[in-house]
Amino acid sequence: TPAAAFPGGGGSLEPDSQRWVLKSAVFHRAPRPQDRLWSTRCRGFLPARNPPEEVPQPYKLLTELVEGLPAALAEGSFRRLVDARAADFAPLEAAIRAERDEALLERIHSLYGYIGKGYVLEPPAGSGPRPSASAAPPSPP
Repeated sequence: TPAAAFPGGGGSLEPDSQRWVLKSAVFHRAPRPQDRLWSTRCRGFLPARNPPEEVPQPYKLLTELVEGLPAALAEGSFRRLVDARAADFAPLEAAIRAERDEALLERIHSLYGYIGKGYVLEPPAGSGPRPSASAAPPSPP
C-alpha cells in the first residue's frame, strides 16, 4: 500500500502490518533490523527498539539491585545493599568491555543509572526523613 498524505498536511502515513507509524516529522517508519539503535527515523529521540527486558549473567546483579531499589530506599538501606555486593561488580567490567550488543549495553547503562542515582540520593544514615515535595514552605522570620 502506498504512503497516504497526512490529514492537515506535512508528513505522510505508511502502513506497517496492522498500524500506521510516525514518519517525516509527523510519523516515523517502523524500525528495520539493520537500523542503528539511535536512528531518529524510527521513533524520534527514543531508541529504535525497546531494550531487552532480561539481561544475561553476569548482569543479573544490576537487575536484582534495581528491583530492590524502591524498598531499600524507603528503608534507608540501599547504600548498604550496594556496598555489600561491591565484590560482585568486579566481573562486570570485563564483561561490559567485551559486550557488542548495543541494545544490551544501553540496558546496562540505564540499570547503572538507577543504581547510581539511588546510591547518591539516599539520605545519609541518621539524617531523618527528607521533606516531601508537598511540605509547607518555612515561615518568614
